[in-house]
Formats: sequence, C-alpha cells, structure tokens
Amino acid sequence: MRILGFVALGLLIITNLRLGPVISITEFKKPVYSIFVLSLVVNTLALFTVYTYLTVSAVGANIDADLSFDLIAIANAMSAVGQIGSGVFADHFGPFNAIIPAAVLAGVVTYAWPFATHIAAFVVIAVFFG
Repeated sequence: MRILGFVALGLLIITNLRLGPVISITEFKKPVYSIFVLSLVVNTLALFTVYTYLTVSAVGANIDADLSFDLIAIANAMSAVGQIGSGVFADHFGPFNAIIPAAVLAGVVTYAWPFATHIAAFVVIAVFFG
C-alpha cells in the first residue's frame, strides 16, 4: 500500500508541475470583475451566517431546542426547491438576472430575522431562506 502511495505521489508531483497557474491574476486587473468576485465572497459569507445562528436565535426566543434544530432541515429541504427553481429561472432569464432577486430575497429575510419571536416566523424565515 505504501508503494502505491509513493507511485501516486511521484506521478501527481510531475503532473502538477506541468499544470499552469490555478488563478489568473490578469483577470483581477479588471475592476468590474474584481468587484463582482468580492461581492460573491461577501454574499456567501452572509448566507452562511443565517444557517449558523438560526437555531441559536430560535432557542433564544424560547422555542424548544429540538424544534429549533429542525429549522435547519426545513431550510435545507427548501434549498433543493430553490436551487432547481433558480436554475430554471437562470436558464430563461440569464444567470445574473437570477442572482439579483435571490440576493434581494435573502437580504429581506435576513433583515426580518431579528424580529421573529414565534415558531411560525422562524419556519417562514427557514422556508424563504432555503
């Protein structure tokens, strides 16, 4: 088994040395592209914040801990619907036209999230955020 690992290591070193650079720095010299990449990174960080703290805020609102962890399952189930729906929307209207309403909806739900005090409000937030 070790011999096979060293053979794979040697071959992977050779193939990785023959590859070009993974990231093309010349593309980041264009300001429009750089701002777009930065906005996608910030958007991704913002999306995972809700998944991380949704259960904590539900427990803080005196909702049963077992039920609060089900909010993540609800959001994940609805994300399958959202991914398929946004893919169909992007096929018809273009990928950038699909990102804009999704980002606006995620922003509205994120701003409405601190005002949720009942389980119904948390379920609605999980459904729309998913």
